[in-house]
Amino acid sequence: MKTRLLICLVNFVCFGASFAMAEEWPQWLGPTRNSVWNEKGILRQFPKDGPKVLWKSKVSGGFSGPAVAGNKVFVPDFVVKSGDSTNDFNKRDERSGNERLLCFDAKSGDLLWKYEYPVVYKISYASGPRVTPSVVDGKVYGLGAEGNFFCLDVNNGKPLWTKD
Repeated sequence: MKTRLLICLVNFVCFGASFAMAEEWPQWLGPTRNSVWNEKGILRQFPKDGPKVLWKSKVSGGFSGPAVAGNKVFVPDFVVKSGDSTNDFNKRDERSGNERLLCFDAKSGDLLWKYEYPVVYKISYASGPRVTPSVVDGKVYGLGAEGNFFCLDVNNGKPLWTKD
C-alpha cells in the first residue's frame, strides 16, 4: 500500500513536467505522458547497420526506464550484494544491495554523479527499481522498489529530502 501511494504521489507531483522541451524525456511516458515523441526531423527508419552509438555505460539491474532532461540522463539501478531473485510472482525473495540513481552527461556519457543507499528487497522479482525518475524545476524525484522516496538536486545529486 505504501509503495502504491508513493507512486501515485510521484506522478501527481511531477505532472507539471509535461511542459518540458520536446527533445527531453523527463518522466515516464515522456513530456506529455502519452509515450509519443513529437520531435521534427527524426529518422523514419534506422540505417541498415543500426544507429550510430554515441556512448554506452554499464549499469546494474532494474526495470525502470531512463529520464532525459537538461542534457542529463538519469538511470536507476540495483547493485546486488547477496541473495537471489526468481521469476515467480508468488515467491518473495530476500536480496540485499544498493539502489542507485546514476546521472550521465547526455552528450559524452560521462558519469556526473550517483546517489546510492542500501536496501534489502523482500519482494517478488527482486531485481531493481521499477519507477522512471521524474525531473522538474532542477529536481529529480525517485522511488525505489521498497518505497524509498527521494528528491535530489539535478546538478550534484545531493538529497533535498528523503522518505522511507
